[in-house]
Amino acid sequence: MFYSEWFKKNENDIWKEFFNYLAIPSISADKSYEKELIKGADFVQKRLERLDMDVYRWEELQAPVLFAERVIDESYPTVLIYGHYDVQPADPLELWDSDPFSPIERDGVIYARGAEDNKGQSFYSMLAVEAFYEKHKDPKLNIKILIEGGEEIGSPGIDIIADKYKDQLKADSVWIVDLGFGSYENPHLSLGVRGITALEVKVSNAGFDLHSGEYGGAVYNPIQALCEMMSSAHDENGHIAIDGFYDTVKPLNEEERKSLSFEIDEKQYAKETEATCFKPQAGYSANEAICIRPTFEVNGIGGGYQGEGSKTIIPKEAFAKITCRLVDGQDPVDIAEKVKKHLLKVAPLGLKVDVEIEGGGNSAWARPGDISSKVFAKVIEEITGKKIKFNFCGGSIPLTAILAKAAGAECAFLGTALPSDRIHSPNENFSKKQFVDGYKMITKGLEVFAENKKGW
Repeated sequence: MFYSEWFKKNENDIWKEFFNYLAIPSISADKSYEKELIKGADFVQKRLERLDMDVYRWEELQAPVLFAERVIDESYPTVLIYGHYDVQPADPLELWDSDPFSPIERDGVIYARGAEDNKGQSFYSMLAVEAFYEKHKDPKLNIKILIEGGEEIGSPGIDIIADKYKDQLKADSVWIVDLGFGSYENPHLSLGVRGITALEVKVSNAGFDLHSGEYGGAVYNPIQALCEMMSSAHDENGHIAIDGFYDTVKPLNEEERKSLSFEIDEKQYAKETEATCFKPQAGYSANEAICIRPTFEVNGIGGGYQGEGSKTIIPKEAFAKITCRLVDGQDPVDIAEKVKKHLLKVAPLGLKVDVEIEGGGNSAWARPGDISSKVFAKVIEEITGKKIKFNFCGGSIPLTAILAKAAGAECAFLGTALPSDRIHSPNENFSKKQFVDGYKMITKGLEVFAENKKGW
C-alpha cells in the first residue's frame, strides 16, 4: 500500500522527469552524440544524488559510469542494481510515427527511443530505491546501483571498472534490470543471457571495379565468394559446421531442463516478428534455439553498386558483419578464432581475405535454485497473478558476467519488457502499466531481501 500511495502522490513529477530523461539523445554508437551522452550521465547523477546514498562518477571510460551505494551493515544482504542510460540510434527516422526524442503518450503507452531499453527500466529502479528509503530509514539491507553509458556498444572497458572498483561492487545478488518477463498471460523469469562475439570479414580481388561484360565469367566475384563462405558455416540441418564450435558447450542436465519452459512456438514468433520462414537447428524448437543454443549470424553484407537501376560491374570487394551468440561454456575469444580459421580455410584461393575480430562478452547463467531466482519468481507471480516459468534470454549483456564475477554474486535477470516494445526498432514503446509494475517488482524485491531471512 505504501509504495502505491507514494507513486500516486509523486506521479505528475515522475512522468515529467521521465519524459525529460527520454528527450536526451544519449546515443553511444555515434560519436557525434558525445555531448548528449554526457547529458544522460548528468541526469542519472542528479537523480541518484536525490537518494540517501553516496554517489560516485567514474570517468575512466568514454561514457561516465554512475555508482551509488548505501552500506548500513556488512552483515546485511547486499544487492547491486544494474541499468544503462545510453540508447540505440533512432534510424531509420522515417519509420517513426513521432520524433524518437520527443516522447509522447498514446493510450497509456509512451513512445520514444529508450522508453523501455533501458531508460524506462533504469528510471523505475531508481524510483523504487527512493521510495524504499522513504519507508525504511534504517533498513536491514545494503543497496548499490550501477548505471553505465556503453551497454548498446558492448560495454567496452567495463572490465577496467570492475577490476578497479571490485571492493565497492561486492554484493550477494546482482539485479540486471534490462530484460522482460514474457507476457502477462504466461510470465517467465529469465535465468540468463547468451554471450556474444563479433567479427567482420572483407573479401577483395581486383584493384578496382571491373566491367562485367569484359571480365564476367572469368574474374571471381568477391560477393559470390563471400556468400559461399557464409553459407559454409551451416549444414543442411542448421548445425554450425565450424570445427570445434560446440566442443565446450555445457549442456543443461535433465533436472534443469525440466524446470524450463519452451512453450512459445513459431506461430507466436511469426506474430511478433511478421517473419514467414523459420529454420531452427534440427532437434530443437524455435524457442530452444533462441534460448539455449549458440548461433552464427550474418548481420550485414555488402559490396558493389547499391544505387537505383543497374551498374554492370564486378566489385573489387565485399564485406560481411558476423556475430555469434554463445552459451554456457563457450569463450568469446576461442569461438572468434575458430570462426576466423574456418573462413580463411574455405576462402577461394587467390582472393584477399581479411577477418577482424571485434570483441564480445561471456554468457551469464543463473539456476532455478538460486535465492534470487526463487525470490523474483514469487514476486512476478504476485504481480501477474500467474504461475511463473523459467527460461533463458537469447540476447546478450556482455557486462553481466564481468559484474557478477567482480561482485562475487548470483544474478537475477529482471524487467517488465514485452516483445511488443520494439526495442532497437522504430516506435520503441513502454506502457505505463509495465513501468509501474517494474517499480513494484523492484520494491517487492527490496522488501524481501531486507527481511534477511536466509542469513546470507
